[in-house]
Amino acid sequence: MKQLSGGQRRRLDLALALLGDPEVLFLDEPSTGLDAEGRRDTWELVSALRDGGTTVLLTTHYLEEAENLADRLAIMHEGRIAATGTPAEVTAAQPSRITFELPEGYFVGDLPPLDELGVGDHEVDGRLVRLRTRELQRAATGLLVWAAQAGVELRRLDVRSASLEEAFLGIAKEASAKDATARPRCRRAGFGRCGRGDDEQGARGMSATGSPARTAGTAKGAVTTPMSRMATLARAELTLLGRNKGTVFAALFVPLVLPFSVYSASQEMDLAEAGLTTGTMVLPAAIGFSLLFAVYSALVGVFVVRREELVLKRLRTGELRDAEILSGSAFPAVLSGLVQSVVLAVGCAVLLDLSVPSAPHLAIVGLLLGLVMCAALAAVTAGFTRTGESAQITPLPFTFVSMLGSGMFVPLDLFPDRLASVCELLPLTPVVTLVRGGWTGDLSAYEALGAMVTAVAWTVVAVFAVRRWFRWEPRH
Repeated sequence: MKQLSGGQRRRLDLALALLGDPEVLFLDEPSTGLDAEGRRDTWELVSALRDGGTTVLLTTHYLEEAENLADRLAIMHEGRIAATGTPAEVTAAQPSRITFELPEGYFVGDLPPLDELGVGDHEVDGRLVRLRTRELQRAATGLLVWAAQAGVELRRLDVRSASLEEAFLGIAKEASAKDATARPRCRRAGFGRCGRGDDEQGARGMSATGSPARTAGTAKGAVTTPMSRMATLARAELTLLGRNKGTVFAALFVPLVLPFSVYSASQEMDLAEAGLTTGTMVLPAAIGFSLLFAVYSALVGVFVVRREELVLKRLRTGELRDAEILSGSAFPAVLSGLVQSVVLAVGCAVLLDLSVPSAPHLAIVGLLLGLVMCAALAAVTAGFTRTGESAQITPLPFTFVSMLGSGMFVPLDLFPDRLASVCELLPLTPVVTLVRGGWTGDLSAYEALGAMVTAVAWTVVAVFAVRRWFRWEPRH
């Protein structure tokens, strides 16, 4: 299974669903991940099943798929059925369109009275006129009669009924007008139960359902908040994270072991030359390891696996906004990194006889900036990571560069000046600098501000990259 592409997995899912020749078949986006030819083959298969008497419940976000396969449609909004019927009946609820180019020397005012033609609305774009009407035959006839009497030609004439996409957009627009705070997002269409003929006679066929808008409340009208939605997602993600033994081991135990390597290496360094002790060398490194493994590497795997399993795509069809989805998914890893960093700080302070931090606010700011930045960088890395297996590889370059160049194994003060200047610009360097400066107290205001600016700059760049290039669906 792991060697199969997304399209091959879809074909396998469909084949398994057909075992036993079921009378009722539930299919969840069977054409997702398929190329154009594979999608057409799937449509032909589903049509053949329907014609053979199988009841099909099918979800899809392809409106063309809904129009081609559904015998009956049911469009849902806020968890309630907003429109039902055949595709023709559903689209008939939306106005038809007539588009044409005004003849030379004519203006909209020269046309017959639009209300007499049954036109409800119109737009003018230069010479191009778009009319919307619920009486298509009456409007088209009146317009053609006027053109014939005037002896003019209506160029670029296009007369068509509303499409299913326009029906979805119409429902979203109506919802937006009723609730100014709602953001209609037409992302998904689906299928529900229907029949080829009269349902009372037991004929079996296909219908469609959809969810064209995100809402601020549940189907029962209970209002949810971003915090409650993210908390619910975070609890679910925490459960899933706990089941992944490999991720838990790498996130929780690797950062506890690596500080011993730093401790051994520090015994062979002249730390006094850099104004450091073993404790102020090991503690920031330990927190850096926690950020790299418990937060960054773990979240790359989380984002990629959830994307490949279509979890992220489905979450976007509900109430959650994009930022809420990413934040809720990242929260368990960020929380584990925070708790682990506090435990490591306490452990290092006790075992290495560290004094109370001279500037604790710097250490706190550095840790918080590191948590947010590593979560954002994990989303960036997930954007160009193809599979869950490759998610174990793509975080390694950033991890190794940070471990070697951010002052975790070797203080930057011991580097050549030019190399140290370059390493100061690495993402994790300001975090290590602020944490270490919080304990030593020898970080000037200028140096502290520079480290904060560098960390914030990396975070802003990462957030921009996520908004621009993060992938919500598997690559095909």
